Amino acid sequence: MHFQLLDPPTGDVVALDDVKVDLRIDTDDFDGEISAWIAAAVERLQSETRRQLLTATWLLTLDRFPRQAIPIWKAPITAIEAIEYIDPAGDLQELDQDAWLVSLRDEPRLIVPAANRHWPATATQPDAVRITCVAGYGDTDDVPALAKGIIKLMVREHFSGCELDLEPLLNQLRWTNHGEMS
Repeated sequence: MHFQLLDPPTGDVVALDDVKVDLRIDTDDFDGEISAWIAAAVERLQSETRRQLLTATWLLTLDRFPRQAIPIWKAPITAIEAIEYIDPAGDLQELDQDAWLVSLRDEPRLIVPAANRHWPATATQPDAVRITCVAGYGDTDDVPALAKGIIKLMVREHFSGCELDLEPLLNQLRWTNHGEMS
């Protein structure tokens, strides 16, 4: 299972000026350094929580269909745009949307065959299954305040050199559903 970013997000999760106010910095001398810390904090938060903060399009590839469910380890999933596969003859096929369902109660989201359906056979090759999905809360205004607060705390941690216990906050974000598919 491999994720590849197809369409990266645009915008900033938190604004540089907001972080500078939070750090009580009123000079531009550290802007480059703070911007790098913000980017690192966003990357860390997304990695540790398996959440996509700003909307982005991802390609998930698998070598074959699993027996049942396909977990999508990016949240919140807002759309599954396509499920494609290479059939045993080597031709690219797209599954009709009525051939699969997305479980809305599970985290990670699970894609399963529709009732009385099975996943089709695929060619024996790497990346024979390709799932294009959209994940993210939306734009900056849609990102939960908790995520923005954690990012600011991570930057403060870098700036102050004091290690903070962010695990309870990260867990809260991991297990809270915001803006998922409905």
